[in-house]
Amino acid sequence: MNNPRSVEISATSVDDAVDLALEQLGVDEDDVEVEVLRYPDEPDEHGYVTDEALVVVTVRHAPAAPTPIRASRPSRSRGDRSSRPQLNPGERMRVAQIGQEALSDLLHHLGLVASCRVNPASVNTSEPDAPVVLEVEGEDLGVLIGRRGENLEALQYILNLMVQRWTQVWPGISVDVGGYRRRREEVLEGLARRMARRVVETQQPFTFEPMPARERRIVHLAIQDDQSVLTESLGEGDERRVVIYPAE
Repeated sequence: MNNPRSVEISATSVDDAVDLALEQLGVDEDDVEVEVLRYPDEPDEHGYVTDEALVVVTVRHAPAAPTPIRASRPSRSRGDRSSRPQLNPGERMRVAQIGQEALSDLLHHLGLVASCRVNPASVNTSEPDAPVVLEVEGEDLGVLIGRRGENLEALQYILNLMVQRWTQVWPGISVDVGGYRRRREEVLEGLARRMARRVVETQQPFTFEPMPARERRIVHLAIQDDQSVLTESLGEGDERRVVIYPAE
């Protein structure tokens, strides 16, 4: 029998700590048990008073994750498409137009009340490797995101395959749904900084749950200027995760 998954999280309040834990575990509040180890302004085991709560959140039973429809990915030996393409201004505009039309068709065929727009800053940028961003807004779009963003990653990959057939280049389009990616980035940045402080305080490394490459990059960048910690990605494939170590 597998041991239940659990994380120990500190934050400025119990509710914030639980929210961070749920994000990291990728489950709903109904699927976990919460144990409060310390409330804000309560002394820890060493008698020191901190302004953060400390909780342990444990998954009662690991729910079966819905299986998203995935396209077969090409072998990495044929070219690593995880890196962002270098697009010139003309290619960027063409990718944006074709991508918006293709994504609108997909949303229509899925029967969703939604619309998509091109983020103008992502088209007018002077950075050739920046992604073209398509933003989806509408009603009841949780199905497009899925558990831990799995459906969104699959949708984005399929859209890039479709656009590639027309442009003959890997477009590197990024799809955001209802601001999910922006909110997820903010959560990951906050979690990375909190865990970095914890690593410094305890002098013990902290290991995140497995994350896709894009989210691991967010964690690395969030604390790259913190000289008191180091970060490293370990593991293979879907089990690859970020570890924060004390610098000394």
